[in-house]
Amino acid sequence: MFQSVWLRRIHRFLAVWVSVAFVLVIVTGTILAWYATGCNIGAQGNASLMNSTSISDLMTSFQDQFDFIDAIEFDECGHVFVRGEHVDYAYGTWEWDIQLENVIGERQRAASVVQWASILHRSFFLGTLGRVWAAVSTVLFLILTLTGLLLWLKTHGFKLKSSNILHVDTGLVLFIPLCILSLTGLSMSATHFGLWKFKSTESTSQVPDEIEVKDFKEFEIFQAHALAEIQSIDFPFAFDEEEWFQVRFRNGIEVSIDALKGIEMGEIRPNAKSSLLKWMADVHTGYKSLGWSLLWLFSGLASCLAIWTGLQIWYRKKSQIRAASFEEISSFDVALVVASQGGTTWKFADEFKEALGLAGYNARVFEFEKFSPDAIQGNVVFMVATYGRGAAPEHLWNWRNQIEGWISFPENSKVSVIGFGDRKYERFAQFGKDLAEALVAKIDKEALVTSHSVNSQNWAEFQICVDRVCKEFALPKCSVNSQVLADEKSFPLTLQVHNVSGTDSLFWIQFVQVGNPSKKAKSGDLIALESPGSNSERYYSLSVQPDGTYGICVRLVEGGKCSTWLSKLQIGSIVYGRVQINSHFHLMDTDENLIFVANGSGIGPLFGMIASLPDNQNATILWGVRDENEALFAETMFHDARNRGALKSTCLAFSTRPRDGIKYVQDFFTSKDKQLESWTDSTTRFIICGSDDMLQGLESKLRICDADAYQIMRQQKRWQSDCY
Repeated sequence: MFQSVWLRRIHRFLAVWVSVAFVLVIVTGTILAWYATGCNIGAQGNASLMNSTSISDLMTSFQDQFDFIDAIEFDECGHVFVRGEHVDYAYGTWEWDIQLENVIGERQRAASVVQWASILHRSFFLGTLGRVWAAVSTVLFLILTLTGLLLWLKTHGFKLKSSNILHVDTGLVLFIPLCILSLTGLSMSATHFGLWKFKSTESTSQVPDEIEVKDFKEFEIFQAHALAEIQSIDFPFAFDEEEWFQVRFRNGIEVSIDALKGIEMGEIRPNAKSSLLKWMADVHTGYKSLGWSLLWLFSGLASCLAIWTGLQIWYRKKSQIRAASFEEISSFDVALVVASQGGTTWKFADEFKEALGLAGYNARVFEFEKFSPDAIQGNVVFMVATYGRGAAPEHLWNWRNQIEGWISFPENSKVSVIGFGDRKYERFAQFGKDLAEALVAKIDKEALVTSHSVNSQNWAEFQICVDRVCKEFALPKCSVNSQVLADEKSFPLTLQVHNVSGTDSLFWIQFVQVGNPSKKAKSGDLIALESPGSNSERYYSLSVQPDGTYGICVRLVEGGKCSTWLSKLQIGSIVYGRVQINSHFHLMDTDENLIFVANGSGIGPLFGMIASLPDNQNATILWGVRDENEALFAETMFHDARNRGALKSTCLAFSTRPRDGIKYVQDFFTSKDKQLESWTDSTTRFIICGSDDMLQGLESKLRICDADAYQIMRQQKRWQSDCY
């Protein structure tokens, strides 16, 4: 924990240090990336001509246009510029149209905003001092990104999942691009200050006397290379002996060409280190390719968003006055003490306070780090959020020392802890659990401290906790944020075990409902259950019978905490669950030919669906189990459904003892069952639940039987599956 705190403090300190410099760098860099993207798009348009036109072809097109030429340049945007004296104009640098073979006009300087952005980006208009400042800020920025990554790893682990915090998620996405930009920018600074120098190998040669003098447009090197390969060509002062063309290629090679005979007089070739340095410069500027410039444009815009969201987090923490003053309070019914990393837990506290107020009770909200039970009278509810995988909020890294400093709680006051967290992490709501243990030790009366938990800021689960707290404090029930509860896709459900049947490996549990849930579940919805002592949920497909009873089918997994716990439940046991609405797997009112397919415990939700079918639906069910004993508990349900015509056919496959070559459910489609032959009809709907392996086997078999019918069925959405 100490390490995370210091990482976060270093991260924030560096953010302040580099903010001014890097806001300018990022904004101007975004402008330059936009310009580079435009250049690359323009270059793409000229690419075919640049690749198909040789140097000789270009020089030939000049012969009637210029009296003399000093140099030819090819910029990053795919433009060609000729420095010389045009026959109709004065001396200057002229832009040349390759396709029209004519001068477009005099070379235009880059837009003033681009020039301004370029100078500001490199040196802040401060010359050498500005370049040093930019380089130092870049090093600090690299450390800033590294500490941000380390904070992510310590908080969220190695799983690349959304943290639901825009600033954090944006930083993670930008980590690699910003590191590349920083490192390539530093390489350019190192080159400027001579810390990393270009090195090259130089070779020279002599011109043989027997070589004939040629027109330069006939030089072999000019005919062999296309314009896309060239960066610039310097013409000789005079076409005479010991005068040369200087040809610079985009790959860094520079060649001297004899002005009369076209022989290579010398070559300067960069070594591997210099080539790498040039490549890094091309990457940093975005002129290397359209992909790089688009990446930098996106990174620049996203970085501005990251800066803005970071400032919002900082401002929210600094500007909101959360704690009530102790001097203003003598006594009240409930003190709500909040500890939150990003501030979202405060809205739950505000809603709880408002609900208590409507019920006629006085409640006040306090900030954890400014709270002391010594100065209050009343019951206390701690509403604390686990940050990341299990830590307390970073500003409460010494919360245990704070508790040690508390003298005592009010006499006979009760204390409850509501821990907020994310069940995808093993140490779910760990701060709340640790706090509850510490309070028990402090108060020395375990009965006065209770603990509850809420997953992923879920209002339905929070309502359950509120109900329990109100009961513990002898308060009337309070309804919190009923509008949000109505819109949520999950809700709590309390069940009591009514009956258990089946085998040791596959069993069926029937429940009756306890209380009135906020919504009504349907067969096909999922119920999340958490075994005692576990910090993770396990999902089961829910069956809802017409008489209002519920059921789940469970496969006992060796070493499985939840399935083992469920297998030991006794009649009358109470189970607390959370229903996750699974609307894509609800049974629709239809007169289609229904084929239910399941294996193992996947039969669970299908029991409820079949029970809700109208009489004479004449559906078919295919169910795969290991042996006959596993299917015995379902005989009565299947028998009743067949008697009223809801089911016409029940087909069972036994994997350990195959019958008639049928081992798995997909094998039924190779048999001569007339009921199954109709699966290709346009009135057939498949409803499937079970393992992914079963689903893949079924899909493969149907494709083999009739690929067109299978494809049409999927396109017409007559296929509902919920497999795992």
